[in-house]
Amino acid sequence: MILKLEEDRRRLREEKSQLLISSKQKLDRLQEMLVQRTRELATVKSAARASIAELAVERDERLSAAPSTPPTPQRSVIDGALQRAVAGEKAAQARADVAERALVAERAAHTKSRMEVSAQLATARMEAAQVASEAAQEQAREAVREAAVGAAAVAASDAAERTTRYR
Repeated sequence: MILKLEEDRRRLREEKSQLLISSKQKLDRLQEMLVQRTRELATVKSAARASIAELAVERDERLSAAPSTPPTPQRSVIDGALQRAVAGEKAAQARADVAERALVAERAAHTKSRMEVSAQLATARMEAAQVASEAAQEQAREAVREAAVGAAAVAASDAAERTTRYR
């Protein structure tokens, strides 16, 4: 019984270490993904800003060259491209925000799963402690039985000895 308890404890320790290792690996992967997505977002943002800046400079140059002229189709194309670039940057920022919220949610789920694993381990430990307690109680009962049998044997032996003395 004691060997079984020790085996259960060893198994629980191994399971705990495996769960902690896998949790750590998942967390590392999530952090790496966050770093990668942050880099991608920074690249997209810088490219969008550069494009917007180029279009704005070009538009300003054209506007300063001919301020009194009515809008030309070429200037309208530049303005439209500038507006699309601004809209693209806003969309990229929105996608980045959504990705960041998703990563935060994944981290929260990961933390929750680690808490659930800890709760399962605590439950398993309680069950192992209960089994150990039951085993100890059974051993105590067995010791009491053996002591009672021994006491009865001693009493019977004493009684037999007294009986033979009196005869």
